[in-house]
Order: sequence, then C-alpha cells, then structure tokens
Amino acid sequence: MKNKINKISKKISNVINSFSFTEKIVFYGFALIFIISSIVILANINNKFLVEIPDNGGRLTEGVIGTPRFINPVIANSNVDKDITALIYSGLTKIDKEGQVTPDLADRYEISEDGLTYDFYLRSDATFHDKKLITADDVIFTILKVQDPLIRSPKISDWERVTIEKVSDRQIRFILDEPRPNFIKKTDIGILPKHLWQQTPNDAFSLSLYNISPIGSGPYKIDKIKKDSIDIPISYILESNNAYTLGEPLIKKIIFKFAKNENELVEMIENNEIDSISGLSPNLLENISTKDLNTYTSTLPRVFGLFINQDESPALSINSARKALEKASPKKQIVDDIFNGYAEIINNPITGFDEEDFSQDLEEAENILIEAGWEKNEEGIYTIETSDETFVLSTSISTSNIPELVSIAELVAREWKKIGIDVSVKIFDTNDLNQNVIRPRNFEILLFGTIVETPSDLYSFWHSSRRNDPGLNITNYTNIEADTILEELTSSLSKEDQAEKINELNEEIKSDTPAIFLYSPKFTYLISNKVKGIEIEDISSATDRFRNIDNWFINTDKVWEIFNN
Repeated sequence: MKNKINKISKKISNVINSFSFTEKIVFYGFALIFIISSIVILANINNKFLVEIPDNGGRLTEGVIGTPRFINPVIANSNVDKDITALIYSGLTKIDKEGQVTPDLADRYEISEDGLTYDFYLRSDATFHDKKLITADDVIFTILKVQDPLIRSPKISDWERVTIEKVSDRQIRFILDEPRPNFIKKTDIGILPKHLWQQTPNDAFSLSLYNISPIGSGPYKIDKIKKDSIDIPISYILESNNAYTLGEPLIKKIIFKFAKNENELVEMIENNEIDSISGLSPNLLENISTKDLNTYTSTLPRVFGLFINQDESPALSINSARKALEKASPKKQIVDDIFNGYAEIINNPITGFDEEDFSQDLEEAENILIEAGWEKNEEGIYTIETSDETFVLSTSISTSNIPELVSIAELVAREWKKIGIDVSVKIFDTNDLNQNVIRPRNFEILLFGTIVETPSDLYSFWHSSRRNDPGLNITNYTNIEADTILEELTSSLSKEDQAEKINELNEEIKSDTPAIFLYSPKFTYLISNKVKGIEIEDISSATDRFRNIDNWFINTDKVWEIFNN
C-alpha cells in the first residue's frame, strides 16, 4: 500500500515538474482556490450545526443613587442597600422569575395540612462566602434579630407571632398562630452568619462594619470596595460565587457605581460609564437615548394613596368630607403629568380589580359637601356645624422627600384648595417619616405606598387587629364585615371565591373611604443590549429585577447542537 502511494506521488510530481513556468502558476493558483473554497464550504457546513449558548464571563456595571449603609437583610431600607443585599445574601427559598417559591439554602420544605407548621431542611453543602457551613443556628439567629423590636427591622411584621424551633443542625421549624398563605414567600429573607454577628449587641447592630463589608451566601460576593479620599465608597465590585447553592452565575463581575442624584446617573449612562439604570423619574426617562439599551417595564403591585387618620383630623371623620376629597383628587393628572404614563390609575386597595373608571370632578366634589350641610366661611373654607362643635375642613398631607411624592402631594393640595379645603404639605426624610410619623400614627393624611402582592397581604393593612405599631393598618381602620372578609382571604380559596371576596372587601372600603387610592407605578429598567437572559415579569420591587440574575449572560460560545444540553 505504501509503495502504491509512493508511486502515485512520484507520478504527480513528475507531471508537475513537466509543466512550464506559466502552467505551474496556473496550477498552483487553481489549487489554492480549491483549498480556500473547501475551507469556506466546510466552515459553512460546520456553522449550520453550531448553536450559540451562554458562556461564563463579562462584567455588568450598574448605576444606583445613594451610598450603601446597611447591606444587611435584616435592616436594609434604601434601594441601594436592598439591591446589593439581594446579590450578597440568599435565603431558605427564593422567588423565581415567575414569582414562584423555589428552594435555595433549603434543599426542601414541608407545610403541615393545617398550614401552621413549616419545616425546612438545609442543604448539606450550603456555605457562606467565608466557607463556613450554614446551620439552623444561623437561620434562627437571623429571624430572632428581625423579631427584636430594638433592631427596628422593616421586615418585623412578616415574622410577627412566628415561633422558631431548632429540630437539628439541618432542620428548622416555624410555627404560626394562624394560616398565612403568603408566609412561604417571606422565607426568602437573606441569612446572616451567626459566627460573625453574635458578638454585636443590639445597640451596635446598625454600626457593624459587616453592614458595609458583608459576608453572605448569595450568588455574588464582595471582591473590592473602592473609596474616595474621605473613605466614602464610590463603587462595589462583586464577583460570582462559585459555591452558590443554585450554581455560579454566568456574569463574572457586577460593579455598582454610586451617583449623588438622578442627573448624575443620567450623565453616567450617556458617557458609557455604566451599563444599566433603574428607578429614574419618568421625565428623565423620556430624554435618554435608548439606541444601545433594552427597556424592561413591569407594573408594580404597589398601591399608592392618601391614607386618612381620622383620629388626628376630626373633620375627616365625617364621611362626606372624605368622599369629596376623593372626587377632587387628580388621579389622571398624576399618571399623565408626573409619571408620563409610567403608572396606572387605581381605585381599590389591590391592583387588578378596578372595574370602573375614575374621573376627577371638582363640581361634584363641592356638591357632595353642600348636600351634606357643609358651608364656606369668610375665608372660603368649608365648615360644618354639629350639635357638639364646628368642624373646619382643614388638613395636612405628610409624605417623604422623594421628588415624585412631593410633586403629587403639592398637586393634590392645589386641586383640593380649588374647592375650599385648607391643605398644607409636610415633607419628611424617609427614615424620619417611618419612625416619627407612620409608626406613632402622627399624621392627618399620609401619601404612602403599600406592597400588596397577593390578596392575603390585605390582612396586614386593613384588619382591625393590625391597627397599632408594628401593625400596618395605618389608618386605624375598623370594620367588622371587612375583618371577616380579610380573615377568609387568608385561607385557601378558589380563584372565583377569592375574586368574589375581594370585590366584597372593595365595596366595604369604598363605602367607608379610609383612604383615597391613586396609582400603581411601573418599574422601568434600562440595560445594555449586550446583556441577555433578562426576564422581568410581575416583580414586587425594583430589587426583584435580580431574581434570575444567575441566568443573565454577556459572553457566548458556539457548540454543535448535539452537545447542547
């Protein structure tokens, strides 16, 4: 065989050698064309069998407003704190992109038939970023901190009247005093490493360095913190956690860069210093070039309204006054002018159940007052006399210093003044509002937003047993019929029965008007089109955009389709 090949090679060589110089050039030219054509044809054939798949690597730079202070699942309150906390920490469960509960640090969980007992079984390989094994002691330590009123955790209401038992190092049991269908979603709270926090007293809990240099168990961990000349962080560099329980994320690095305000944030995206931003004011969104950006929007299950505290404002204890205020409220103007359409008008305490349109009517609002016996005094303010005293329709709207809320409060006040209502606006820092206005119920009307993900969440905001702090019934609303409906909504109901009960509750609340529901905002996220795999649907807060962060990717590779899993 070898001799045959040698003979053929010798013959070909002799033929080529017999060529003239010109013939040799032509021959080698055709040979080169043949080789190149063959390579191209083979490459095209190969590409037809290749598919593009996500690959590890790349970096995403996210711009956010503010500087982190409490990267801690127990006390995180600002958006920047919550964003980084969501990536650094992980909980027993997590909420997936469809809004369903899936195991995370827990390998599995069991719920008793009566809905009162929840058993969680930790994964045997679940570790913190410092390689320490996660145990039941860490879970119990975290929840006890949430429940401690001295810590002032914003999540304390989620864990009220929940008893915790350590069954073993790998098993934790939660015992409820009543069924709560939505309780399972609260178990996504990040878990603190007890071995790092146990020596920190409660009065120093918010001062710990672990609040700014956290160690958790989430999909990302701290790689580097860059600071300015006065030691204030200007960026956090996170790297993927290769020991994350649900698998290492595809994007290798996530960088958070901090801006002082929205204008600075817009400047950063326009100068290509960052790849993504969220939470911008609607008027700024309209001016950003989205040529290389993808836009994701989702209506948030947040109910913003004017919550009325009748105990602090005697005039508003009269139903006709509250009805008139509602009819004079500029809901459409809020959505169109302040949010540029990035919001939806609502009329009820939960989104998705508004069956009738609302239109502001100042004339009708005044007619409501006049028909109820209200009359204008010399200053043009409506008053009413009863057998006991004279009420003046004068009130104040309290809200936080968030620009949109300030604009809304001022707009509402202007519209109400047009019909003879004396209104002032009080602006507070967010923390001051929470601690000194909302918790002690020190307001007449509060412009505020509630998060109502499921019908069972309504119980916390409207049941009479939740009137006092830390309860969330901030209007001190009391209605026996409403209480009964709310209790039924915490049980397992068919969709039809649930919808019927919600409509009944809406009618009760509409009749009493303890609050004037205004709008539900839309979340908007702008991110570089180099980032793929993003799915933002039915999220509850801006931080929820990171629910499926482990599936986001920038880099890609190509493999034959038969090797693609």
